[in-house]
Amino acid sequence: MRTSSPRHQPDSCLLVAHNYHPAVGAAATRLQLLTEALVEQGHQVTVLTSSAIGRHTGPTGEQVVGTGADWMPGSRILRTSVLAARALAEASSGRHRVVVSDPPPYVAAAAMLGARIGRAVGVFYYCDSWASVAASRDSAAWRWAGRLFARLESMASRLARLTVASTPALEQRARRSSRCVQLVRNGTDLRIYSPEGEGFTGTQLPEPYFVYAGTMGLVHGAHVFIEAAEQLWAEGHEFGLVFVGSGAESQQMEEAARANPGRITYLEPVPPTEVAQLYRGSLGALVSMRPIAGYEDAWPVKTLAAMSCGSIPVYVSDGDLAATLRAEGLGFVESHGVDGARRAMLGVLELDEDARRDLAERCRSHAAEHFDQRRAAQSVARTIAELSPRPHSGEQH
Repeated sequence: MRTSSPRHQPDSCLLVAHNYHPAVGAAATRLQLLTEALVEQGHQVTVLTSSAIGRHTGPTGEQVVGTGADWMPGSRILRTSVLAARALAEASSGRHRVVVSDPPPYVAAAAMLGARIGRAVGVFYYCDSWASVAASRDSAAWRWAGRLFARLESMASRLARLTVASTPALEQRARRSSRCVQLVRNGTDLRIYSPEGEGFTGTQLPEPYFVYAGTMGLVHGAHVFIEAAEQLWAEGHEFGLVFVGSGAESQQMEEAARANPGRITYLEPVPPTEVAQLYRGSLGALVSMRPIAGYEDAWPVKTLAAMSCGSIPVYVSDGDLAATLRAEGLGFVESHGVDGARRAMLGVLELDEDARRDLAERCRSHAAEHFDQRRAAQSVARTIAELSPRPHSGEQH
């Protein structure tokens, strides 16, 4: 009988995450729910993450090992490079039967290489493409980085036993390198993001307000909402903007808040429960996405979470989710840009109370039926179990 490696711990799973609990955001939520599903299957999960320092126990009993350090500057590249080195060493140790990693691509490639060396089942969670974002930028340096990231994404998919893609475009790209690819669309945690619960009490907010909650990265171009709001204010409309989160463009939001006290509020990232509170009290949820190749069929998680709370989407983008929202009459959808943002926000402002309440309920119902990330996580966990069956009694470990 063929035996497993004598070093493997039969139920041990290493999960490598650039963001993880108690960090906030779509990536942290996605991997936290996957961890929960793996623990329910009997796995002993260890999480390596660059978003924490030291060790702590996660919400479902997993051991979370932070690879950050006080002396590190805030550079994401440095922190995630350290994470990549730690992931390679730990994954190649042979102690784990399963190794899971999401982007950045150099972290995922290192983790999947380590899994191959350690004879573990490598799982690349291909939830976004750094290559596509870098390639969309104007400078030669970014385009060079895009080509490098594309090679690393391909390498991670080729080394992995399973690539889990969050969009059809990423699924198609992964199939060029991997024979085992599973499409699992993004969702959200419906236990947290629901219309029932308290409103936000953390700080005084403008009333009424639109909220943008989540990453303010290069792919999003969220500054269009500020410029659109300035036009609407000049026309006499009264409302505020609340931005909560971080990212490459967050400094622009902070500066706008300082320049517009009482109208724009900027908050550092807050726990998901507080994000849900912000959604419940909002006029609508601001979401934007630049027209970047490879992101046409993305489902931005901030939209899914907002709808789950009954917050009306103000969706400034094209693509798959935009088409769905238009077809179902869920919120206000325009192409990315200041004019589009202005029209979408104005659509919400012109609703009467009954129409706003009915639209919010339709959004909540659609989200409850289609956007449950727990189901997605359980689907991934079942596939992992099929690829890494537990040893039969009598086998040596």
